[in-house]
Amino acid sequence: MDTDQETLDKLLLRLEPELPSFEKRYRQLRLKLIKFFTWRRCQDADNLADETISRVVKNILAGEVVRADNPYSYVYGIAKYVFMEYLRDKKKRQEIVDNFPDARPPVEEDVRDCRLQCLQKLPLDKRQLLEEYYSNESSREELADMHHITLNALRLQIHRIKNDLKICYRDCIKRL
Repeated sequence: MDTDQETLDKLLLRLEPELPSFEKRYRQLRLKLIKFFTWRRCQDADNLADETISRVVKNILAGEVVRADNPYSYVYGIAKYVFMEYLRDKKKRQEIVDNFPDARPPVEEDVRDCRLQCLQKLPLDKRQLLEEYYSNESSREELADMHHITLNALRLQIHRIKNDLKICYRDCIKRL
């Protein structure tokens, strides 16, 4: 069975056959997705692009076959669903704000506590990986090498860790 990396590599080769390396193909795909979300005025285009790539890989690993002559139509189809989810989530958040005008917003101190709690709940290896990833951007390739993974696999791991933190943070803020 293919690994995430092999699956992503095969897809990227179909998407960007003229580019010479995996890194350049990945950057091109990610850039196109970021533009897709930016043009739609999404506030977090980077994470939405990462989420789209993650779903594409997950779908292909689950056995889905990209049959389109232009595989980007498949990728943009998934990006469209991610965008629709983003809009629904944004609308829900706005409805909550509109329906509870008297609710006191969380105090900055409470927000800091939620952030700290969520970071502390992370397993030590994930927290260390996150700290290493953001402490020095120029050494991300070295960090990937240290963990015996590619830079793109490292980025996917960081994206998943950040998603876990977001869910924890949202739950904590809701409890306030």
